[in-house]
Amino acid sequence: MRRAVLLSFLFLLPGLVRANDNHCDDVAAWKDWDARAATHPDDTALHTLHALWMGLCAKVTRNEFTTDQADEVFEYVRRAFIERRREHDAEKADTPKM
Repeated sequence: MRRAVLLSFLFLLPGLVRANDNHCDDVAAWKDWDARAATHPDDTALHTLHALWMGLCAKVTRNEFTTDQADEVFEYVRRAFIERRREHDAEKADTPKM
């Protein structure tokens, strides 16, 4: 169940990122991230993405990255997590149960 929740969240993240040109200023996005992190305290992938998102916002705020650059980095890592999760789930499904 936890994996399904995270996977669905990972698929929904692009909407959060694209909903506001500068998602770093979006109070609702910050609250959403904080709520999801609190709801899933043991989900390392979610917390990794949350930390990445916060770090990218810091870089955008300091004008070290444009919003588009930050979105590109975030999407690259998010897609990598999705692919890794799919591979893990496929391996797990192929493993015979004893």
